[in-house]
Amino acid sequence: ENDVITLINKVDENWFEGSVNGKTGYFPISYVQVTVPLPNM
Repeated sequence: ENDVITLINKVDENWFEGSVNGKTGYFPISYVQVTVPLPNM
């Protein structure tokens, strides 16, 4: 909770790819609040 995730890619309408604490992975869009959207999102 309250981690800042750097968004890398929007995989589809339900999933983002992002990086946090030096680790990269996929996570559900519903789990995050986007404060700075990806370009063309």
